[in-house]
Amino acid sequence: MATGDPEDALTESDDETLVAFDVTPGAADRQVPSDFNEWRDRFEARLSEPAREGRANAELTEAVSELLDAPARLAQGASSSKKTVAVSAPYERVLAALTDEISD
Repeated sequence: MATGDPEDALTESDDETLVAFDVTPGAADRQVPSDFNEWRDRFEARLSEPAREGRANAELTEAVSELLDAPARLAQGASSSKKTVAVSAPYERVLAALTDEISD
């Protein structure tokens, strides 16, 4: 059941924070995150790269890494629009950065 809380898109795992995204590749511009989908409990991301040969996946992890100034990798969803990115950063820092970005 959806709660509409961005915290529901995050999971603490060992030394990483997992972030759930719903991705739209091939957009006119890159915006990560672009919004929070309260029904799917996922952050939304618009990516300019197409969903071919891992290009959108690379753009997503690069954007998350740049936003948080921390290493990021694709943990799940290589061939799906629903992706999970693992970030080597504390939960609180990840939550603050992502929610600040969508509230601008």
